[in-house]
Order: sequence, then structure tokens, then C-alpha cells
Amino acid sequence: MPLRYRKHIRLPDHDYTKGAYFVTLGTRPRMQVFGRIIGTDATARMELNAIGGIVDECWRTIPDHFPHVRLHATKRVNRLNDTPARSLWPAELLRTRHPRTHLRTGTHRSVHRREPEELAMTMFSHTDQMRRKVNVPAAPQRIISLVPSQTELLYDLGLGERVVGITKFCVHPETWFKTKHRVGGTKKVDFDKVRALKPDLIIGNKEENERKDIQALEKEFPVWMSDVRDLDSALDMIRQIGELTGTQDKAAAISNRITDAFAKQHYIDPPLTVAYLIWREPFMVAGHGTFVNDMLKRSGLQNVFDEGDARYPEITPQELAESDPDLILLSSEPYPFKEKHIQELNMICPGTPVKLVDGEMFSWYGSRLLQAPAYFSGLLSGWAV
Repeated sequence: MPLRYRKHIRLPDHDYTKGAYFVTLGTRPRMQVFGRIIGTDATARMELNAIGGIVDECWRTIPDHFPHVRLHATKRVNRLNDTPARSLWPAELLRTRHPRTHLRTGTHRSVHRREPEELAMTMFSHTDQMRRKVNVPAAPQRIISLVPSQTELLYDLGLGERVVGITKFCVHPETWFKTKHRVGGTKKVDFDKVRALKPDLIIGNKEENERKDIQALEKEFPVWMSDVRDLDSALDMIRQIGELTGTQDKAAAISNRITDAFAKQHYIDPPLTVAYLIWREPFMVAGHGTFVNDMLKRSGLQNVFDEGDARYPEITPQELAESDPDLILLSSEPYPFKEKHIQELNMICPGTPVKLVDGEMFSWYGSRLLQAPAYFSGLLSGWAV
């Protein structure tokens, strides 16, 4: 059975920014245990995989700047609780064919540097936001993103060449939109293109992607799913993707900046009622339990359709008129509302201001949230009465 324990280890001063590392614990016969740092504070959690599933996870006082370590641990797990760290060698010191670590006990052990491909073969179990257990490589090197807002997040996490595929709707960043392989749309994935890219991790979303596509993909590949309905779950998604990809420090920095930005956001007082339209023919609005609805609330706006079970209900022009909102907002996505549609809404709700808004700011729940509070404050300053 996997065991859980806590252990704090003071490590020598080294540049822990990249590469594989070797930690030796104890002096008894050893076995290989492969681990990955998770967390951003001084005491970061290290998930460990050991032969026979002996070790599950532990805690260490260790910098979070590098994503992977190679650990030599004693076979007797109970000895790990009282055995001090003997040595930690950065990858820069392990590039010769047979470097050796020198333990204070006088014993020696030959070690070799682990390549990223070898690290990627070590699997870890993660629970995604849909509470699914997903086995993901320790260092995924071929990532496909099926969600535009999460694609932009992967870029801002600095994953670069590790992202091999995106959808045709992943328009940010522009450089990726022009150069990355496209695997279809968010609602219709091209399975042949996915297979050709041989992904070791696919990142999707419960709302954005079709269930049948995800169910088919997870039979062949690791598929991690987000389920974002408000700011808190968005911040959790950002941190979890940081853990998945070994970019915890960058993910934490983005999450903290978003939290600070929303804390400084200006609100309308008294609040205004609003209808947020996302589609035309038929009219559809953002309703209860949606991320858009949470963004409206955080801006001091009251959604007149924040009720019922339908998250994106269809409404008639008469229902829109009867809701009598103070404002009507026309989103730039998924339906591309334009200036020409404002007159149509003015006919339905005479005297009610109709505004075009950037749908990405209200509905993208990745690193785009860094820009959202300032955008909302700018809009609200012109609407205050």
C-alpha cells in the first residue's frame, strides 16, 4: 500500500533552475524513486513514484524552480522519517558518463543524468477538475490544448515547443496560431491529426469540448479536463496546469497577480442590471452557473437571467423586453455581434443602452484574466450613473 509521510530536508546551495537532480537518503541498500516538485512555497510537495508503489508522496523544504528530481531512497520506507539528506547534485555536475556521489559515510554510488525523454516516461496520477483520475507523464513533452483560453495560458507558462497541437479557435498567441499544428475545433476534434502528433497529454474543458470526443480520446491518450465556472475554479485550474507541466512557480505568479488585480477592481454602486447576449437567431444569454455570470457579479452587475437550471438559455425578444435590464451587452464571441446589431436590440428594448463588449475578457479563464479587471473598470467608469 502507498505510504504517506512528511520529511523536511535542508539542501545545499545550488542553481536549481533546470535539469534532473539526484538526492541520496540513508545508507542502506537503495532503490530508484522518481519524483516531481509540486507547490510554490518554501515547503513544496514532492510526489514520488517508487518500485512496487511503496512511496506515494512526501513534503520537502526545497526550491520549486525545477520540475523533476531523481531520488535514491532506502528500501525501508520507515527509515525515511529519520534519515538526513546526504547529497544533492545539480544536473550541471552530472554530465560526465559516470560521475559519482560521495556520501559522508564514505560509500560511493555511480549515477547518470536522466534525459527529459526518460523523465517523461514516469507516470503520476492526477485528479482533474471533473474528479477524474488521470495518469500523466512526469514531464509531458507533447501537449495538445483543445481550449483557446488554456492555450494562451500554456504560452504564458513558457511551454513553447512542448505544445504540439491546438484548435483552429486558439487565436492567442498569434505566433502559435500561425505555426502550431491544428487538430480541428473545440467541438469537432480531428482524431487522425491528434494521433499523428502522438500527444502525451491532452488538455480540455467540460464546457468547451464534446463528451463523445473526450471519451474517445481518453481511450488512447492522457486527457486532463478543467471545469471552470467562477474565478476561484479558474485560479485552481491555473495552478493545477502548473503542476501538470512542472511550471508551478510561473502558474502561482500568474494566479497571485490575477487575485491582486481583482482585489483592486472598481465596481458600479449602485449595481446595474444587465443581459449578456452570446448568440443571435435565436437569442441566447449567459445564465446561472456560468463563468460570464461570475465576472458580471464581480463587476457589480446583476444578471437578469441568473436563475433556473439553463446555463445558456434561449430567450425570445419579448422575454428580453420583459426582463427590462439597465444594460444590454453584446459579446464578440461566440457570436460576432457588430454595430449593425445594436439597432435591432434598440427596437426590442427602446431606451436601454446596448454595448458591444470583448467576449474574451468575460469568458476566457486563463492568463487573459490578468487583463480583465482593468478592462471591466474602464467599461464601468463610462456606465456609472
